[in-house]
Amino acid sequence: QAMNFSGVREDRYRSPLVPLSPPRFGASPQSGASTLMFEHSTSLESSFNKLVFEIQQRLHLVAKAPKIRLEIWLRKLHEPETNIVWRKNRNNYARLLLASLKIGRLDAPFHKVPEEGRLNMLPQHMMYGVCGGERGIKPDDTTHQQQQ
Repeated sequence: QAMNFSGVREDRYRSPLVPLSPPRFGASPQSGASTLMFEHSTSLESSFNKLVFEIQQRLHLVAKAPKIRLEIWLRKLHEPETNIVWRKNRNNYARLLLASLKIGRLDAPFHKVPEEGRLNMLPQHMMYGVCGGERGIKPDDTTHQQQQ
């Protein structure tokens, strides 16, 4: 339907894109990519849920003031996010938080409440010890390897 306002024609229900019909017999090449993206997205969500579960198991070991700050961080990490890159960033924050709880020390960025808005991208150097430990290299072993 087209509407006319003060000499300007507005096409409300017309799209410049060609409508796609759903595949009838089998998957199209486009649906394979979207399925892969959906599976990756759900794997990010499931790993995030596992991380949050482990974090919550350790919260009772923290004093009251840092515990309140960590609960604010958890609420911040639970904010809905649709972009895969930002979900990965959120998971990295959760990994770093869990690693901080395991060693019993809350360093940056968890030494203060999170800022308003979207989380900043976590710098790579902050994830070095966490990711190195997941690949079988303990953070303590990296200094020993550098000295050799």
